[in-house]
Amino acid sequence: MIDRPASLRVAIGPGGDLVAPVRSADAESVLVLIDPALDPLTMAQARAAIGPFAIERAPGTRVNALLAAPDADPADVAAAARFLEGARSTTGQLLEVTARDRPHAPNRSSTNR
Repeated sequence: MIDRPASLRVAIGPGGDLVAPVRSADAESVLVLIDPALDPLTMAQARAAIGPFAIERAPGTRVNALLAAPDADPADVAAAARFLEGARSTTGQLLEVTARDRPHAPNRSSTNR
């Protein structure tokens, strides 16, 4: 018997096929990396497909997705990918990684006195 890989990453870019790579992936976890440069219709389709793919591939394969903003911190993107690949009870989820907010002083008008 051949061991299946624990995780497989599938990148979906402009003009790319989402269906075939996810359906043919043979791993415990499939992480779909959605390119933020997708046109709006393709982006909506990719986002909407994750849940149904998770249902279709369950229980043998978990399907999750990651959408990283172009200005997202690479360390944050890597941490999100590791989380989704390792979270054995998580499937059908899309994590969006955006740029970190810059630290700022607390709003004094909203603090309790």
